Amino acid sequence: MVSVLLKPISCAHHKILASVSLLALLFGAFVASSAALAMDDVEQARNLLRKMVSANRELDYQGIFTYEHAGSLKSIRITHLLEDGLEYEKLLYLNGPRKEIVRRGVSPKCRQTEDRFLQGIPMPTEHISNLESHYELFLRGEDRVADRLVKIIHIVPKDALRYGYILSIDSESGLLLQSLLVGTNRRVMERFQYVDLTLGVDDSVAAELLTPAIEQLADNCAKESAPATSMLWKANWLPPGFELAASHQDGDGNVSMSYTDGLSFVSVFVDSGEVTRFPDIQAQRGATVAQLAKVVYNGKDYAICVVGEVPPETASKIAQFVSP
Repeated sequence: MVSVLLKPISCAHHKILASVSLLALLFGAFVASSAALAMDDVEQARNLLRKMVSANRELDYQGIFTYEHAGSLKSIRITHLLEDGLEYEKLLYLNGPRKEIVRRGVSPKCRQTEDRFLQGIPMPTEHISNLESHYELFLRGEDRVADRLVKIIHIVPKDALRYGYILSIDSESGLLLQSLLVGTNRRVMERFQYVDLTLGVDDSVAAELLTPAIEQLADNCAKESAPATSMLWKANWLPPGFELAASHQDGDGNVSMSYTDGLSFVSVFVDSGEVTRFPDIQAQRGATVAQLAKVVYNGKDYAICVVGEVPPETASKIAQFVSP
């Protein structure tokens, strides 16, 4: 009787073990497949970012975009050309005081930091692998911007020292059509977005833009963008990954330095003028924060001002560690 009773129990036991083994095999295959898909998504995101960097600099296009920052909304018409390896760009502000910016014959490597949002992501990087040391990349499907199909990338910081971004990249051209700067509380702090875009530029518009200008912006920009080889001041603490991108020092010892991690940026100014009368203060407008601190060097007062699209705590700590 014992052997008769044990036989069905043994069969049932083997069936359970077989089922468990099958489930484990299926789960392992699912995990491996999910991991492979995740890696494929990251590689697609990398390729999209590389394509975007090139497209924003090298394609001919015209359109209208909006830029929303700290409750202010600006509409801007843009015309962009690449001729003989140099950029030509015209920006016309469509609301508020009339303002027009024209750049002619500027090297794609020469970018004006103050107008960084006009070229897409704040500081377009050509070193995507370095970016991933401090941000995670996620491909988040498709959407439509300016009546064009876009692919969406979430760029999520790995620490609380910088902000994240949501980028919508044109599937056809690789142009950045929308950029959302996301704060540490997941609130959108800045929004850049095309409402109309045409690839290529009308001949008459191109002819006007290509007309030689008296002022050579390329030369001025090249001088300002070259990092100084010898500086009296430096930032002794920066968030990991931030490196010097440009610097300038005048004859009075006033210094300006720009740092970036490939996406976020911070500028540090050292001034010995009237600004030293002001108390230490921090102000924020939208995503941009300004931290003012003071230091005495060789018996002289200097003001340290840190400006950038970083969390206030980051700007405050940078200011504390700027010294000769």
